[in-house]
Amino acid sequence: MKIFHIEYISILLVFLHAGCASQKAEIAKTNLMEAETAINYAKLAGAQSAAPSNFAKAEQYYKQAEDAFQKEARGRLFEYLNESEALKVKSADIALNAKKEAATAISETKKQYDQLINQNEVLQKELQNLNAQLKSQKELSQGEIEKLKSTIQMLQEKLENYNQLADAVKPKALYTEAFYLFHGRKYEASRKKLQRLLEMFPDADFSENAQYWIGENYFMQKKYKEACEAFETVLIKYKKGKKSADSLFKLGRCYYRLGKYEKSKQSWQAVIKRYPGSRAAARAREFLSKFH
Repeated sequence: MKIFHIEYISILLVFLHAGCASQKAEIAKTNLMEAETAINYAKLAGAQSAAPSNFAKAEQYYKQAEDAFQKEARGRLFEYLNESEALKVKSADIALNAKKEAATAISETKKQYDQLINQNEVLQKELQNLNAQLKSQKELSQGEIEKLKSTIQMLQEKLENYNQLADAVKPKALYTEAFYLFHGRKYEASRKKLQRLLEMFPDADFSENAQYWIGENYFMQKKYKEACEAFETVLIKYKKGKKSADSLFKLGRCYYRLGKYEKSKQSWQAVIKRYPGSRAAARAREFLSKFH
């Protein structure tokens, strides 16, 4: 009877360990996904050049977190479970560091953009003052007038350069703002910002990403029908794009929430078939394994 009691406790401990390890794995997955999202936003915002040190650290931390997550634990059952849990905790913690560094890189990029806009405004005021002086040229000598005209021309050229830089950075800034709003759980504001970006810059390099995150915002708001339409737009408009696998996977989740279980199953099967090596395919396999 005593032996049976010990065996029962041992089995119970195994289940508790396994459950705890599984919970830690889910936390690590979430942190890795959020870190990857932050790094992608940072890249699109131009953080590689604006904040190279933070961006490099973010990528380095992410690689370490992913390695820890995928590393196989070894040893006997309890040793295996303990090591497996420790690896997932380590992965989750390092992934948080990656997310933090990426967020810092984005913040620095936005700061530089704001400085650019401020410099632009200062130059415009300076030009207005000089033009006002030029209009009252009766009080100035010919030499002063020529000097003033030369200064105005120089400032106009400088202002034109700043405007060009601002125009190039503006879509990235809007995208970055949408990122902050999304992670601040302000989904409606984030979605509107992304829609505005697509209206203003339909051919921007990251228009596909913007369209995808419109769908994510709808999904978080539990507007699954609208989310479906957003993800379908990605699949139709950007057939060979980088977000096709993720969009197809999320489409399956939308169908599931809408009670269209067969369609959700078909979407996940399509992800696995078309993008077998993708992270979306791995997640689709997980969802299909629990499908009933």
